[in-house]
Amino acid sequence: MSLLAISNAELPMLSVGGFSWAENLVFDGLGGLYASEMHRGELIRISLCEDKQTYCQAVHVSGFSNIGGLAVSPDGNTIYAAVSWDNKTNGIIAAPTKPPTPSQDPNSSTYTIIGKTTKKPNGMQLYNGVFYCTEEGGIKGNGSVFTLDLATGTEQIVHTAINADGAWLDINSKRLFIGQVKSMNVAVFNVSSNSRDVVYDGNFNGPAGQINHPELQILDDLTLDFKGGQSSGPVGSLANTQLLGADWLGKKLLRFSLDGSSMTTVSVPDDVKLKELTSVRWGKGPGFDEDSVYVSEGGGMTKHVTSRRIVQIKMIG
Repeated sequence: MSLLAISNAELPMLSVGGFSWAENLVFDGLGGLYASEMHRGELIRISLCEDKQTYCQAVHVSGFSNIGGLAVSPDGNTIYAAVSWDNKTNGIIAAPTKPPTPSQDPNSSTYTIIGKTTKKPNGMQLYNGVFYCTEEGGIKGNGSVFTLDLATGTEQIVHTAINADGAWLDINSKRLFIGQVKSMNVAVFNVSSNSRDVVYDGNFNGPAGQINHPELQILDDLTLDFKGGQSSGPVGSLANTQLLGADWLGKKLLRFSLDGSSMTTVSVPDDVKLKELTSVRWGKGPGFDEDSVYVSEGGGMTKHVTSRRIVQIKMIG
């Protein structure tokens, strides 16, 4: 039975452990889910095992002091990762998504350096040959949004003094959504005029519009709520855009409107106790449920912690 022949109902529920701090997630659409294991500096590939009853994980690329943002080429054949090396330099690397053959060392995946960056990318999206990246600003709000041209390696600062973290670029509306850590606002940028030009649309309330105790919640990564409805029209209609956000400190998944007029917590089974959420992505490709989101957990203080997971949350069905 091929992976394409397996229905969502036949797929096992995914819950893969052993992580210390899984920071970001991305699907290649070809049967792979990738997680950046930040503390161990490893890129982990997750896929449906041959028995079709569970999920397997393996180190896809390693050898970094830190790893953060992830992106995939449009054809799914190349995975990009934002990394740091022991010499304190930062950059974006590329590696084939095809896993090593059984005869190869499972940790032997090679990579190429796309470009060095002056800042460490955390949130990262790839569109039309340009990486859109965030440098995490944290509570002090001293982060930034910047781009890196895939062809030339040229870096350009787009916005500064922002407590940026997660990023999602909606190709349909050509808008880049940037989650902000402590304020829990969402900054929006327009890339429709030219993929190398970025126009600031403004700062929107996001979850902050409904938070009563901001000291107890932190917005990490985010994505559009494709199943809950979204807007891709002009700026005036952006307010109704629905997003999903990983509440790191609150240990829950939020569904909210961009303008902050509504917010709910996504329900999970009683036996699923989420830890510090860092990323959320809709399932994509064979072996994964496109009516589910997949979330990652961080929070391990050292690389020796192994209690964090990648967890599937069914949204429909």
